[in-house]
Amino acid sequence: MTTPRSLTPDRRAAIELVAARNPSNPQAQAIYELLAEIDRLTNRSPCPLTGKRWAVLLDAANGNTNITSSRNLGLTPATVRTYRRRIHRQLGVHTVAQAVAVAMASGWISHSLIDIPGDPDAR
Repeated sequence: MTTPRSLTPDRRAAIELVAARNPSNPQAQAIYELLAEIDRLTNRSPCPLTGKRWAVLLDAANGNTNITSSRNLGLTPATVRTYRRRIHRQLGVHTVAQAVAVAMASGWISHSLIDIPGDPDAR
């Protein structure tokens, strides 16, 4: 058995070229289906949040209250509350935990940016 290689853009183009030579071949169709599935699984939508909203969400992800976030970000507590409400509405969620989960699942906030108590790998 051979060791699998990474699917670099050049390697992908070469695979697509081979499949394009005989598009009616069932193997070529399977290749196109696999490539489409790879695209679907690796598609990360860009973060829809503005820089300030993202910063407010990241601060919330680190367990900070509105007051602490306001100090950290140089905003008033009311502004932080407003940003959080808008984040919830924009992401279609109801809680900070849900917003953080959506952001992490979408790749907008990585594990390395969050302080997790007792986690030796946390920043």
